Amino acid sequence: MTTCKVCKINTQIDSPRYPNTVCVECNNSSNIIDSDGNNVYFINESFDGGFISVHTIDNNVVYKKEHICYINGIKCYADEARFGGIVIQTI
Repeated sequence: MTTCKVCKINTQIDSPRYPNTVCVECNNSSNIIDSDGNNVYFINESFDGGFISVHTIDNNVVYKKEHICYINGIKCYADEARFGGIVIQTI
């Protein structure tokens, strides 16, 4: 068992490939923001994978490919996971 680097709660995630992965609660948090302070979440581009960041800017949804985000003020990097899905790790 490891400890989430953001919320400091023990988590079941213990991945050698992604050693700094944030826990599920932090990954699904509404407190994830981009470098401009806008809310952001991450999705796969299609069923085959890919990476898109979805930003809420002035009540408009903007699609980008920015990987840097902040969760509770901690700098993180979001990316496509090896077998699909999105993984967020602290930097």
